[in-house]
Amino acid sequence: DERERAKTIRSREVSGVIAECEANHISIVTIEDDEYPALLKSIHNPPLVLFVQGDISGLDDTACLAVVGTRQPSGYAVSVTQRICAELSRMGVTLISGLAVGIDSAAHSAAVTNGSRTIGVLACGNLVDYPAASGELKQRILRSGGALISELPPRTTVDPDYFQHRNRIISGLAHGTFIAEAPEVSGTRFTAEHTIQQGRELFCLPPYDIFSKACSGVSQYIRDGATPVLDTSDIIYGLGRYIVFPDG
Repeated sequence: DERERAKTIRSREVSGVIAECEANHISIVTIEDDEYPALLKSIHNPPLVLFVQGDISGLDDTACLAVVGTRQPSGYAVSVTQRICAELSRMGVTLISGLAVGIDSAAHSAAVTNGSRTIGVLACGNLVDYPAASGELKQRILRSGGALISELPPRTTVDPDYFQHRNRIISGLAHGTFIAEAPEVSGTRFTAEHTIQQGRELFCLPPYDIFSKACSGVSQYIRDGATPVLDTSDIIYGLGRYIVFPDG
């Protein structure tokens, strides 16, 4: 539990973390602060503290979509993800993902290419160089008015357990989650399960090949009632009440 974990942190450690954040322009946002996203606050066991680089203001006033998938996507999945994310970005939808190679990076890149805000959620501290070679993408996200978020102190290195915890934040920040492609055994499945538990919309890209193991992770969710995405309008319809269109 987040509150139990917080009790174990020593005051000296807290002072050191605060100083490091101030030196590196990392904001500390607690669950009691006004800028803490309301959507995230409403999930089970929300993080008590967020370490934020960039801008998370106004997230409660816009449609937010999590976009996740495999680190080794097909050309089909990358192409569809880029197109859909570009179209949603131009409509003002904030895209949220985990900065991993593959689908995550395709979603973030589509957003920044269109000058739109995107949020990267880290499975490590903000000052850790992970994912490897993601530094340029992180800077593009920040320059485009987006943000990098972690629930971990700035120098916390990667641990496998952190990924599942990180995934609840990715889905928790969003009104819905779009799964572009994922095998049956995949961290993406954790994000999908969190999405369902949080009562949010789940969208899935239909497999390019129903017999491919690379796509088997989405088939179950489509069968169980997730919205199949045949074009951008399927997501717009699902998130429609959250999207503010230019004509009002």
